[in-house]
Amino acid sequence: MKDLIRRLFKEQTEAAEILLVDKDTCSQIELEIAKAILNEDGIIVEEPFSQLRIIISSMSSFASSKDECNDVTDIIIWGLKNEDDKNVFPMITEHQGYELAKRCLISLSFFEKHMVYKWEKHAAPSPDFYRKIGISSFKTSGHSDIGYHFDNWSLFIKEFFV
Repeated sequence: MKDLIRRLFKEQTEAAEILLVDKDTCSQIELEIAKAILNEDGIIVEEPFSQLRIIISSMSSFASSKDECNDVTDIIIWGLKNEDDKNVFPMITEHQGYELAKRCLISLSFFEKHMVYKWEKHAAPSPDFYRKIGISSFKTSGHSDIGYHFDNWSLFIKEFFV
């Protein structure tokens, strides 16, 4: 995070690093970093996942905890890095539990139009079906906070990353 602070706050680097030690000001600094990142011309290549984590944890006011934010960040990173299986879409015949839940969240957040198309043209289950399955799967796999905030997370991801 220090490299990111140096990049975004060239003049105030020392002051920002000192304030990071204080837990009360740390979340405020993360919020300012997130705003600065969003005002940049794009994600800074050297620290993309750190930036993603900061944006999510500081801008998702509906989240119950930092752990929830970290879990969602990990899900998004998994979706972005998923090179082995180019298809991140949920398949209820192959995926279960947390695997199914995270695929539902990624698909509905990044590829909802494609899911609607498949539903209308190819008799696939509706996006609402996957929404309900995603919510239920998060709740039963020990990630109930993400399940309760599933719609908020989907909208958040669409707003900030799509």
